[in-house]
Amino acid sequence: MPHSDTDHLGVVVGKQDGPRIVALATSAVFSEPSLLRTYWHTDAAHLDSGIQAHLYTRPQDVLVVQVPDGALDPAHRIGDALDANAAVWRRHVGIELATSGSRIVLVTGSRPPVVRSAVPSTTWVHGTLIDAVAETWARGVGAVLAFVLSEELLDRLPPSAADLGLARRARVVSQLMDKNVAMGILAAGGVDCPLTVVHPAVDGSSGLHLPEGLRYVFKPAGGAAGVGVFTDDGRGADIATLTGHIAELRAAGVLPRRFQVQEFLSGPVLGASMWLDGAGGCRVLEVHRQVIDGSGRFQGARWTRTGEAAQVVAVRAIGEAMSVAIGVPLLVGIDLVDGRVIEVNPRLTASAPIAHLLRHEGALGQALPGGSIESIDLDVRVPIASGRRLSAAVDRVRQQHGVLALPQGVNPYGSTRVAFVNDDEAGSARSAFVRLVAG
Repeated sequence: MPHSDTDHLGVVVGKQDGPRIVALATSAVFSEPSLLRTYWHTDAAHLDSGIQAHLYTRPQDVLVVQVPDGALDPAHRIGDALDANAAVWRRHVGIELATSGSRIVLVTGSRPPVVRSAVPSTTWVHGTLIDAVAETWARGVGAVLAFVLSEELLDRLPPSAADLGLARRARVVSQLMDKNVAMGILAAGGVDCPLTVVHPAVDGSSGLHLPEGLRYVFKPAGGAAGVGVFTDDGRGADIATLTGHIAELRAAGVLPRRFQVQEFLSGPVLGASMWLDGAGGCRVLEVHRQVIDGSGRFQGARWTRTGEAAQVVAVRAIGEAMSVAIGVPLLVGIDLVDGRVIEVNPRLTASAPIAHLLRHEGALGQALPGGSIESIDLDVRVPIASGRRLSAAVDRVRQQHGVLALPQGVNPYGSTRVAFVNDDEAGSARSAFVRLVAG
């Protein structure tokens, strides 16, 4: 199956060579943005940072980063963070990422930053990450790495940016971003899924008719990342508990207009990233075990070579059926329990660093004692106090544990996502690293 060097991340819209605009908007995964305010009491401007996309840049690319309201001296702080992370990747892996000398676009929301330092490589945009993509394109950078190939993104670019194939794929992405529509497409394509009852029903009725004896999960149709998911503390809700939960949401005026009730499956949650060609072909990029907290939010993942080998044949069969059902070339992530698909995500997911690191195994292997990647652990909430602490911590865990600790992008205003290559299952190197980098 033909593929490019970015199909494990998304789609390059525009010129296929030369600089690319790299802007990872976390909020783009929510087809119903109001859920963020309802359940997480935040909005897109506070959810987005874009810094985690640093891993996917090249020195000639343009990185777009959202600056928090009231941030102090963001140009220098973000520049220093980029340089610290780029130095880790250059020194330990031999891969060059964007630095403070690359073109950086800083995006401000409702309030300007306290200090606007004069950094020649930095420009400012007031608005959202997509606003910044559109303005940067207009300034002459005619390509964007689309992590979510949304219709909203294509609408903001010149008509010449998207051919009919891209427009069709964007429409399919929009359909699949709605969990109710997505599960219907999979079921119609013969993909093994748990019982899923949608509201409103396909025929427009609003009643939920649920079989007795099962336990259930409540999911908003336009959500992602576990927002609004109700599992009754991870054990699945019986019908009475589920009905009570829906009644409470309705009484509070926060019941989503569209939602689904899905059969609860017990067991570990697996995730897989795949590239589908839309005609029955599937290339499995990686299969991992997810780490989910009590509220259903993704906290990390563990990939192992042996674990993937045990699942890859079954996952590929699922992907081949999905490829026919979806009908367009697309990057997708799926969540599975007991071999059944509980969710599909038509985009880059939080596990994307796994496929990216495996893509660079040749370079990484030279930095590992055993010469190959045997495991990858992702932790999405690592506090890194400074670039100096980062460098020392990476050196220490590599020397003492034979483990590479590789940040996606160092966030000077919050937690950083870090991949640990070849750590033990207990996370010994990860624990040591966290102690070393904490301020």
